[in-house]
Amino acid sequence: MTNKNKNTTNDNNLLFENKFAYVTSEGEVKLKENKFFEERTLTTVEPEKVENKITNLEEAFSDIKSSFDELVKKTESESPDTDALKTKLKDLITEAKQAEAIGDFESLIEEAKQKIEELRPEPTEEVVEETAETEKSKKEKEAADEDEKKAASEVTDDAHDVEKKTEAVSEDEEVEAVEESDDKTTDIENSVSDDTDGEKTSEKKIADEEEVKDPSEEIKEEKDVAGSEEAEEIEDSTKESEEKAVEAEEEKSPEDYYKELADKAETLGELTDWSYATAEFENLDLLWSEGPDADKEAIKPYREKIDNLREQLEEKKKAHYEQQKKIRQENLEKKKELLKQFKEIIDQ
Repeated sequence: MTNKNKNTTNDNNLLFENKFAYVTSEGEVKLKENKFFEERTLTTVEPEKVENKITNLEEAFSDIKSSFDELVKKTESESPDTDALKTKLKDLITEAKQAEAIGDFESLIEEAKQKIEELRPEPTEEVVEETAETEKSKKEKEAADEDEKKAASEVTDDAHDVEKKTEAVSEDEEVEAVEESDDKTTDIENSVSDDTDGEKTSEKKIADEEEVKDPSEEIKEEKDVAGSEEAEEIEDSTKESEEKAVEAEEEKSPEDYYKELADKAETLGELTDWSYATAEFENLDLLWSEGPDADKEAIKPYREKIDNLREQLEEKKKAHYEQQKKIRQENLEKKKELLKQFKEIIDQ
């Protein structure tokens, strides 16, 4: 058993104390406060059974430590799943806060947290491909915008050329009309008529030019329409997904709910992480109590299945601890035998 340290409580008649816990004169086993949780009472024990109880609580801590060591080992793999490791660490800390065990929880949790915080997420192939696709789309859009600007500029230049040619034609016709006015009155009238026809032609050309629509505006309108249609498609798809999810939830019967709990219990029954499996069975009980109303006879087999699996887990857990205790006892006997032989050699 671990040696006592100097008392750090107001009780001067402690039955036991070390760095992590102590036992009061009334037999209350107290786990000392650390960085992650406050002081709490683990259990009560009779004075003559303190030593055995402390040993059992330290053994329970060894099992918890094994779970943390396994988590730390996973952080050293080639491609660790950071999110999954963080979730597992959170579950282990919750388990540690509720566990009846004595040990250095603070160092255990601190080491695991540090290992996970040192992990740096690397970009996945999907992210790299998505980034490349985004860059490609950006370049294509820039090229399309440049083509639009070029087309708009060409149309504007053509319009200016047409306007200049129209003005030149009008000026020539007016000059001819003035020169012919000195010859004959009829020629003047004809010239005036020609001028009128020229003006009408010019007006018609100008009107035609005004009807020429800026291509960039047409493209912009097309993009707005396309964007609106795309937004409507996304909205329709989202509504459809939500409706399907609601329909699936409605189709799920109360019996299916309890069947899923029984299936999960079957998975838990295969675990060798005893503390974690025990805590998860308690969560199943909570989910069962909060479940929907159902026919008791219909869900009775699922309840029996969960209870049987829990009992089997407890039996395996008990057998595991008894085996560990047997191994420790055998090692102790071997040490005693070696010490006895060593003493006999010294006495000779």
